Amino acid sequence: MSRIATTARLLAAFALTGMVGAPHAQEPYPSRPVTIVVPYSPGGTTDIIARLAAQYLTETMGKSFVVDNRPGASGTIATALVAKAAPDGYTLLANEVGQTATPALYPNLKYDPVKDLAPITLIAETPVVLGVTQHVPANSLKELLAYGKLHPGALNFGSGGAGSGPHIAGELLKQVAGVSMTHVPYKGSGAAVTDLIAGQIQLLSSAAPTISPHVTSGKIRAFAVAGPRRVPSLPNVPTAAEAGLPAFQFSIWFGLAAPKGTPAEIINKLNGALQAMVKNPAMRDKLAAAGADPVGAGPEAFGKRIASETQRWGDLIRKSGIRVD
Repeated sequence: MSRIATTARLLAAFALTGMVGAPHAQEPYPSRPVTIVVPYSPGGTTDIIARLAAQYLTETMGKSFVVDNRPGASGTIATALVAKAAPDGYTLLANEVGQTATPALYPNLKYDPVKDLAPITLIAETPVVLGVTQHVPANSLKELLAYGKLHPGALNFGSGGAGSGPHIAGELLKQVAGVSMTHVPYKGSGAAVTDLIAGQIQLLSSAAPTISPHVTSGKIRAFAVAGPRRVPSLPNVPTAAEAGLPAFQFSIWFGLAAPKGTPAEIINKLNGALQAMVKNPAMRDKLAAAGADPVGAGPEAFGKRIASETQRWGDLIRKSGIRVD
């Protein structure tokens, strides 16, 4: 056999091998379990929303979507993990408004939480509810703020970590109310609630799903909803405007993101499934029962929201002189 003929046969064999391998490389997504990384410990609203999404995606997409809690460092541990993951759709981030604060808090991050992540869907949002321990001698927002002004340094507010939604909300409350309070960070709002119930901290401005069950059980009190209307799960809790502090307006949003470079077809497939989720009556009821409003903003609108709030909360952080604890 001539050298030319041998070469031709080898090339043909390689071509056939490539043809055989092609379908494997183009397997329908997802073809194996998908991990949703949550930046906080279990029990907080980010975790609750992520688990609802994981349950729905598992049921509708044919493969397991598993939640992996990676708390710590204001969510940057989890965010870095996803930002540096292979952009193949198998490692996703349960992101929330805190993502927009980390660039100002951590100017030396080794990743860009905006540029290195691809937004998929803004699933839901909820105004924060101001939860107060039973140990504070106040029965309303007005009395709480009066107490704080009379006793500087007596009020500590918790959060799910520096730069988390509850942290930004607490700093906003300080700013608009003119009351001195000390920030106490935790690795998630669930842990902060535990200390709020015990009286180790005095208040926590967190998403309604985190606060509502404990208000209903009588373990803590709620003095205001930082939104334009009352929360269905807490119908007797006034809005901040009704309570006398209309400037206290803050919503925490919850979504899903992927590493930058994830193929558009995967982003669109996930977005389509999540759009169906927020329209599903049973899932809407679960979100509403938790005090969260379904949104369903897609990649483009979600990306604009992230960019806008990164500027807004970055300005608040810089003006307030907030430092990572």
